[in-house]
Amino acid sequence: MKLLKSLSIILIILILNLINNTNSIEINENNKNELLEKSSNSNSLENMVEVDLSIKSLNSLDLSNKVIDLYSKIPRYSFNGIKIDNKFSPNNRTYIESIILTGSPFELIIIITVLLSLISLLVKLFIKIHKWRKNKSQLNKYKHLLGNSNSKHHYNKNKKPSIIYICSTVITIILLLAVCSFLFISIFVNKDLDQSITISIDNLESHLNNRVEVENRIIKECEPITSIPYDALEIVSTTKQILNVTKETKEILGQYGYYRYQFIFILILSLFAVISLGLLSIIIKYKFSMIPLFISIGLFIVCVGVWVVPSTHVPMGVVISDICPNMDEIISEYAPESINPYLYFFLNCTGRDDFNFIYAMLDDKIETTQNSLDRAKSHHYSNTTINKLQSKLDDLKDLSRDAKDILNCKITKNTFKSTKDIICIDIINSSFILSILFILIGLLLSISFITSMIIYSKPKQINNNNNNNDNSKKSFDSPKKTRMIKSKNININSGDDDIERDGSLTPLLSTSLLSGYYDDDNDETEASSISSPFASPSNRYII
Repeated sequence: MKLLKSLSIILIILILNLINNTNSIEINENNKNELLEKSSNSNSLENMVEVDLSIKSLNSLDLSNKVIDLYSKIPRYSFNGIKIDNKFSPNNRTYIESIILTGSPFELIIIITVLLSLISLLVKLFIKIHKWRKNKSQLNKYKHLLGNSNSKHHYNKNKKPSIIYICSTVITIILLLAVCSFLFISIFVNKDLDQSITISIDNLESHLNNRVEVENRIIKECEPITSIPYDALEIVSTTKQILNVTKETKEILGQYGYYRYQFIFILILSLFAVISLGLLSIIIKYKFSMIPLFISIGLFIVCVGVWVVPSTHVPMGVVISDICPNMDEIISEYAPESINPYLYFFLNCTGRDDFNFIYAMLDDKIETTQNSLDRAKSHHYSNTTINKLQSKLDDLKDLSRDAKDILNCKITKNTFKSTKDIICIDIINSSFILSILFILIGLLLSISFITSMIIYSKPKQINNNNNNNDNSKKSFDSPKKTRMIKSKNININSGDDDIERDGSLTPLLSTSLLSGYYDDDNDETEASSISSPFASPSNRYII
């Protein structure tokens, strides 16, 4: 047992140190900025953005396919009990209701846990009141009698603990350490999920910003040369609209991601504190047991925190599983009809030759500027004019290169594919694993609360009154022990309550002695445990 205590204390110290170090776990901003720079670099046709996850298995395509298949098999029902299919339909009220109800099992667990806790508390309180009234009536009945002080309940430290007590202690420690391991994993999964959400929306916004800038430059340079087709102007306007919607979505997702990450991070730290309290209360025995405190605080955190995580992340995973298999069709269905050709071009690379006229106009503009520059040099124009023409020519060449890249569907298609992979692989895998971890944490903590209650309600050893009476008779009959008890005072309650004899045979009972009969925390007090002072000569007289 000493070795077990030492190992457990070392583990507690390690847990506290790791809790202190978890605060330093943040998203790698340099890595994120590097990824976003890659996504905005329009000179690379094969540019794909991937999230550098702490747990590499979260980037598994096979896992995401299994998770999507699992979520798609969850039955959907509205609040009225109507069965709903898994087709993504955000404008349908019954579909929203069915998504909310996918997290209802965990909310039901919260309600059941609270109700069972209240019922057990009321039952325990009722039993305590009943025992208190019973003991009080016994005290009134025997208020003139002196009981045996050795009949008071106490732990027998010399007796070995029962096998149930040992098994409950070992199981509780193992469960709490298992919860610690799950909490460590959940820290990194939570960080990866937050990083995936952030990069997915930042990647799309960065690319759209670059597109809007290049398209505006194309319009600005080509307008003086020739009239711009309406379709081209409409495309620029559409890109700006998509960019504005993306920025609004980023603000919403940014707030959600921030509060989600902070809530789970604080919850993990709170659970570490509760587990430390539980290990201390089991390993180190104080006069005042901390097990009830551990159970009460733990139940509160499990109800308001642990089960909330799967009840919110499972519906999110269900929505993603509805979107990912048919994302192209969903975008086309909910996008305005006027931009469908635009979407088909950039998502499917259809109609690649529609923007060749822009390349031709930019080439003409470059040729004209080059001729002007040559003429200025041959006629010895001022250096200021030559420098302006040279700068103009360089800008046009850069614009032509950017236009050929940005109007090439592969760039936007790769950006779209990167965002889709982050959502349909990284985010859904991370949210699923996080939900599973917190489900296991909730179950293991609930079992540890039960085993802790078994430890707390360890049977107390009661001295046998008959043996005490026999011992008293033996001590009275023995001449050697009779000489030892010849005194004016007999210490009964460890030196606190004395019975004084002043020449008579009438005992003077102190108030504290009578109160010793009554013990609120003693659930096994019986009337038979209170004996009369006249039952044994050794308790009645002093020689």
